[in-house]
Parts: sequence; C-alpha cells; structure tokens
Amino acid sequence: MSEITQDVAKAVATLQQGLPVALPTETVYGLAALAFNEEAVREVYKLKQRPLNHPLILHVAPEFDLNLWVTNISPKAKKLIKTFWPGPLTLVFKRKQVLDCVTGGQDTVAVRCPLHPMTQKVLTCLGEPLVMPSANPFGKISPTTADHVAESFKDKDLLILDGGRCKLGIESTIVSALEDSVGHIMRKGAIEDEKIHQALKVKPVKASTERVPGQLAQHYQPQKKVFVFRHINELIKTYAANTKPIYVIAFHPLKSVPQAYFFQLDKDPKQVAYELYYQLRIADKSDAAAIYIELPLNDPKWAAINDRILRAASY
Repeated sequence: MSEITQDVAKAVATLQQGLPVALPTETVYGLAALAFNEEAVREVYKLKQRPLNHPLILHVAPEFDLNLWVTNISPKAKKLIKTFWPGPLTLVFKRKQVLDCVTGGQDTVAVRCPLHPMTQKVLTCLGEPLVMPSANPFGKISPTTADHVAESFKDKDLLILDGGRCKLGIESTIVSALEDSVGHIMRKGAIEDEKIHQALKVKPVKASTERVPGQLAQHYQPQKKVFVFRHINELIKTYAANTKPIYVIAFHPLKSVPQAYFFQLDKDPKQVAYELYYQLRIADKSDAAAIYIELPLNDPKWAAINDRILRAASY
C-alpha cells in the first residue's frame, strides 16, 4: 500500500535503495528512480506499464554539470536554460553516458530542471539525476496531487512525497537543443511556443524527428470515454439526446446540466491547465456514462490545452 509523506530524507534514502519514489514537480507528480541504476529505471517502466522504447526525461538540479551527460550545449541551448530553468522546459540533446533504457535506444536524451523546492532538495541530496515520468499508469491522466498518485497505484508499495497540488498542472514543453533543429517544439506544454521563439529571437527551420514522451495519438486518458466538441451548440445537442448522466467540462455555463456533473472552465489558459487533469479525475470518479469537453479557441495560447484534450478523447 502507498505511503504519503513529507519526509525528504526518507524519499532520498528510498531512492538510494534503488526503489521508485513519487515526487512533486511544478507540472505533475513524477515516478522517480536513480537514472543510472538500470534495475530501478526498469522498475519504473514496469510500474507504469510503459513501453521500453518510450524515452524518459533526465531530471537534474540547477547546480549539476550537464556536460557529464550531454554534448554540444550550443549558445541557443544555454539561452533557453538561462531563461527557463529551473522550470517546465525539457531540452533534447545528444547523449553521452546515459543508459539505453532511459533514452529508448536513441542517441539523444531529454533533460529538465524541475522548479519544485522539495524535488530540487532531493536531487541535491542525491547528487545525481533522476528519471521521472508522470506517476500514473501509461497513457492515463497525469496526477497533480499526492492522493492522485496513491489512487493510481492502490496496490503498490510506493513512497509518495507530498509537495501539495502542482502549480501548473500540465507537463513541460519539450524543445530540441540539437544542432540542426534547436528551438523546434517537440511537445506542447506549460511554456507557450512563442515564448521559446522570443527567447531565441528566431524560429527553427528544421524539425526534429526524435521520439519524446506524450506524443501518442491517445494519451492522458480517463477510464471513461471522453468526447470533445469544438462548438458549444454541438455539445448541447448531443447532450440533450442522452438519457444517461454525462459529465460536462465547458467554457460556457450550461443550466441544463446538473451542478454535480458540470465544471465551468476559466478563460485563462494557465488556470485551465491547472484544473484540467484535476477535473478530469473528478469526472472519472463520478457515475456519469461519459465525459463531454468543450475545446478552447484554436489559438496558439491554447495549443497545449487543445493537445491534451484531443489526446484524451476516445476517438
């Protein structure tokens, strides 16, 4: 059975024993293990039921020397690090001495420096990187509280470091730091594309083809079926034709939906990011037959939210 604690020293000791520990970040909770302990890394894959060719992200503390694990840190990559680290930015580099099971067999490695103070303290105490994919079964909703992690691994002996609810609520933005495609957005996330381009003062001319987390067509999915609607009138029409209870998550107020089956989304993308996975979990625990979600505007500021909702859809 899972144990929730705020004891950082216990989390460090458990990781040093080669066991996975769930840790908080500013994005979502991660299932952490020592990145250079192959048995521990493989246990993370096993717990998540994650395919071995699906690469993991190396998590580092601000004081760590990246040159130990990656090559060719270009001036543009250094600019992104200076601007966004610690924070929700993952950079993809050519790798040095990194386990194949971390990189999915690729010659690149993704690296992030998380902002959450408890996880920074864990990393500093360890003095070495961690892998830390989201602390949930593969393809399911990412957790934003310690309780979410416990719910995801009910029958597992897992230590969970409770750092409160995640402040951002969706995963990091993944950006190429590779020489021929630096600045290419490989996964939409908590940092908008435009902010990356502004930091670099140029848009990349070539896309990277490396595999990165979170790019399956169906991902971040609840147990219940999710149906998405670009226009509110389509949602209302489909909802009216149902005889079973439907949980609705929408931007528009809907008086026809009982309050117990409805959550109204904010007009601010950051607030919606904070609520999205949290509210999907509430909807998933209800007795509704399905979940209906109104999509946000097709606008760059909403790109990460659109991405997560569309991947959560059941079609």
